Amino acid sequence: MGLTVTNSSFNYEQRDSKYSIFLDDVIGGQLYSVKSVAAKDNKIVLRLKGSHNIRLQNFEYYDDAWGLSPARLQ
Repeated sequence: MGLTVTNSSFNYEQRDSKYSIFLDDVIGGQLYSVKSVAAKDNKIVLRLKGSHNIRLQNFEYYDDAWGLSPARLQ
């Protein structure tokens, strides 16, 4: 409950098809000013399982490589 992630970045060491961020059983989580990379073969950047009331603000992700085609997660 109440997980907060602020001013953080997530990248992979080796390319794989895992989700960039996977929240399992998180209630009332907040992700602020987060940057991540979406794997080319898995376009789901943020996966929620049993999680709700998750708040996103300024969540940016790149397409397959850091700095490539930045987009905002809504």
